[in-house]
Amino acid sequence: MAATNSTTTDTSAQPINIDTQADTAGHWGLQINSNIAAGPHIVVVTDQSGNQVQAIMYVVKEQAAQPPLIQSVSTAMPAGFLLIFSVLAAAIIILGIINLWLAKKVDKLRFHARKKYVRKLLLLFIVLIFVITGAGLWINRGINFLSPLFIVNQAAALERVSGQIMDPLTLQAVGGVDVAVGTTAIHTGDSGQFIFSGVNPLAGVRVTYPELNRALAFLPAGKSQDEILDIYFNPNLYNILITCADLESRGQFDQEYSLLAPELQQKISQPDFAAGLKTIFTPRNITDQELTITKAELLDNWSSRLGNNYAKAMAVTVQANELQKTYHLIFENNSWYLAE
Repeated sequence: MAATNSTTTDTSAQPINIDTQADTAGHWGLQINSNIAAGPHIVVVTDQSGNQVQAIMYVVKEQAAQPPLIQSVSTAMPAGFLLIFSVLAAAIIILGIINLWLAKKVDKLRFHARKKYVRKLLLLFIVLIFVITGAGLWINRGINFLSPLFIVNQAAALERVSGQIMDPLTLQAVGGVDVAVGTTAIHTGDSGQFIFSGVNPLAGVRVTYPELNRALAFLPAGKSQDEILDIYFNPNLYNILITCADLESRGQFDQEYSLLAPELQQKISQPDFAAGLKTIFTPRNITDQELTITKAELLDNWSSRLGNNYAKAMAVTVQANELQKTYHLIFENNSWYLAE
């Protein structure tokens, strides 16, 4: 946490000295207008008393973006989507053949009879289009394979998002965490602090760590252009959530029972737990490379639905398939457990 009237220095090949003012909560931020070379830079924060804290900041230059349409086709086009278009193309070919056959036949008929055949052909074509489209939408409702082809609406980028990575048990800063927004990444120092500008609230802040089984994406609330996003972070805690997401995506609800706290397992059986489990994940989430977190908060004196009381608990809201689910986790006997 920066002290008031702190001075920030980048000790790169050509040091850049910048003075900045911290607020009453100790949060500070700065904007470097100089052209900084790509690669690692050491950021040294010095307060008025001469105390220093160091962190490593990685600067990555943006690369030329690939054409969105080509990227969507090459990386996101599912086999089911191509199947629908194949069926549609086959239908058009069949109708063309029928049309040629009818054309030869109606040449021998009177004008009003010819119009009758043309109307039937047009009606058949319209019905076939509706049937194929309806079938595609019905299939998509179940497996949602068309969604990757639609461009997600981009929300207005937040001017600045800053915060601190901290342990939920000790409330101490956590260093050595890689935090990234787009192509800009920061490796947090002992202060656990980070700051980014131009953050897309739909993509959020991406967090990776050697002990994490999957990357995490923390979404800011987006209520302010200058937002504070303090992140409670413990790799064991989030690995439980990652395991829950994987098991629920595979429909293995009974195996999630083993993540439940021992005292809660004594109050509910495995079949009852699995039967009452509601999920937001589907089989298409099995290959997800990150878990999206919309909210993570520390609760005091929390009571589970099974009647157990805990002095501390973590409530983490996860987002998938445009739905959200809140998990509660507790820490006891030096381990994190799922509570509900």
